[in-house]
Formats: sequence, C-alpha cells, structure tokens
Amino acid sequence: MMWYLTITHSLQTAKLKVDSYDAEISSMKLEIKDLSHKLEAANAQAHSFEREKKRLDQVQERCKIAEKRVTTATDICRDKA
Repeated sequence: MMWYLTITHSLQTAKLKVDSYDAEISSMKLEIKDLSHKLEAANAQAHSFEREKKRLDQVQERCKIAEKRVTTATDICRDKA
C-alpha cells in the first residue's frame, strides 16, 4: 500500500510540474506572438525607410545634374557677355 501512495504522490507532483510548464509555455507563446507582430511592424517600417531613402537619393542625383546644368549655363552666359 505504501508503494501506491508513493506512486500517487509522484504522479501528482509530475502533474503539477506539467501544469506549471503548460502555463509557462502559454505565456511564452503569447510573448512570441507579440514579438512576432512587433518584428513585422519593424520590418514594414524598415522597408518604408528604404523606399524613402531611394527616393531621396534619386532627388539628390537630379539636384546634382541640375547644379551642373546651371554651372554650364552660367559659364556659357559669362563667355557670351
């Protein structure tokens, strides 16, 4: 009969541990889900910033070309003056 009590106690202890692990895993799953959403949002924002940087780089290149044209036009006007 003593062995039965020992086994029962061991099973109860194991069940409590499993329940505790289940609660911990559930909590971690929620945290992973939350972090996953935050990562997706951060990635979307990073892509947005990359697109904006590309657009600004294009604008900067057009400005450089315009500056060269202005310099050329200024030089031509000076030569004619």
